[in-house]
Amino acid sequence: MNGDCMVKLHNLQLQKDYFWNTLGTAAYSFIPVVFMIFVTRINGIFVSGIFTFSFNTSMIFAAVAIFGGRSYQITDVDEEFKSRDYVVSRIITCFLALFASSMICCFLDRKTLYISVITMIFVLYQISVAISDVFYGILQKSNKLYIAGFSLTLKTIAGSIVFMILDIMTKNILLSSLAFVFINIIFTIFYEIEQIMRLDSIELFEKKIKDYVNTTYSIIKKTWPLAFFGILNGVFLNVNRYYIQFFHPKSQGYYGVLFITTSFLNLLFSTILAPKIVRLTTDFKRKKIAKLKKDVCFISRISIALGIMISIVTYFLGIPVLSMIYNLNLNSFRVQLAVIVFVSIFYALSNILFTVFTIIRKLKSQLFLLISGIFIQLVLGPLFIKPFGINGAVIVYAIGNIFLFILTRIFYSLFFKSYEYET
Repeated sequence: MNGDCMVKLHNLQLQKDYFWNTLGTAAYSFIPVVFMIFVTRINGIFVSGIFTFSFNTSMIFAAVAIFGGRSYQITDVDEEFKSRDYVVSRIITCFLALFASSMICCFLDRKTLYISVITMIFVLYQISVAISDVFYGILQKSNKLYIAGFSLTLKTIAGSIVFMILDIMTKNILLSSLAFVFINIIFTIFYEIEQIMRLDSIELFEKKIKDYVNTTYSIIKKTWPLAFFGILNGVFLNVNRYYIQFFHPKSQGYYGVLFITTSFLNLLFSTILAPKIVRLTTDFKRKKIAKLKKDVCFISRISIALGIMISIVTYFLGIPVLSMIYNLNLNSFRVQLAVIVFVSIFYALSNILFTVFTIIRKLKSQLFLLISGIFIQLVLGPLFIKPFGINGAVIVYAIGNIFLFILTRIFYSLFFKSYEYET
């Protein structure tokens, strides 16, 4: 009887963790989409362009602040590093992100001062998220993930409501964004830290500064491939955005509206892949390479089939739906939107293979592949985007993603060919 009760309690705990974590993650993921729709309708397409440019730029610095995320933290079952070490390490990487973003914004032209200020506000938001993330890692290791999900949900909803009310009243996204960041910081300080201190008394001043620096260096040394992958992935997805801002700043809003669809698609494709990661890992550890390759092929085929169906639906219904949501006339972008959705299939296929590279610990290969993809877009950007605007950006996006997939597929084939030869 006691055993049955324990099982029921365990299952209830898992359900609670799953529910609040999923809700919190979804709320956080949809912030840029919801805000962009809201800002476009309230402030207009030009201000919407400033918002989407600033928010997406801040997400690159978020990768610097998080520096590998809590993946390494929650898998540190041997407690190589204490909770205090992870917190201090995260504070240091957050300062690095703040310093890097400040330096870049300081060197920009005065004409972009307003955009720089909005970007820095969202960098502060990403830093608050990064600090919360390390706290969520502590909660997750203590089987209190639901607290993290509850907090993320609550502060995201509260911050969003305040943002919208202020924007309606003032039509000023700078003021609204500041209020949104303030709400998130308040939740972190007065709720999340209190919850953490109940579980783990973290004394930040137990060690000397030199010891903290050495510990942070050790953590960064172990997590840098994952961190740089996140940073480079962010750059890869945003290269064209910067060319649009430089050559055609008035088109930034329309660019954001069209390319925001890729966020939904990436989320959809990741839900197909996620349940299979454990199986792929197990297959590789047991040297069942044929089974692993079969599973990869199966996941890829599903992604391709789903992507093609979505592309067809998008061609006929995508523009009317987006035009209604954003209150814009987007009829001239029907083909471009369909191409963006179709090309996203190649990015999804690359991500499937990147997951395999992570499993087989070929992390540096991922970095090389992304750098190659970024380089192609950097070279082609001025050639296509300057004369053709958004049409050119779509072309460069297509070439960049197809090139990345072909190169990734070649690396994937070469690795398993050599692996099978060795075994």
